[in-house]
Amino acid sequence: MHNKLEDLKGSIRVYCRIRPSLSSENIPQTTFGEPYISIPESNVVRFYNSQTNRATSYEYDKVFTGLDEQQHVFDELSSLVVSAMDGFNVCIMAYGQTGSGKTYTMVLLLQ
Repeated sequence: MHNKLEDLKGSIRVYCRIRPSLSSENIPQTTFGEPYISIPESNVVRFYNSQTNRATSYEYDKVFTGLDEQQHVFDELSSLVVSAMDGFNVCIMAYGQTGSGKTYTMVLLLQ
């Protein structure tokens, strides 16, 4: 039953995790008073490009903010780990900038 429910969610899901900003980072506001990266909805990320003065939005199945803890990410992905243990094919891929926490997230997920 669990795996049938996972099939209903879709075979391909794309999640986005925005890393928290470092205290040493000075992230300026746009000329419109918006941050350069904003999350207007739970599944949308908006990036502002200062060179073109345009904002571009991207939609994902789920967006994790910089305030979300590892446990929140694990809770969302743990059902895929259960499916893998049941013998179903599962692929979890982490993509991002060097030092952004991909390995840390994957190690905690698989423990």
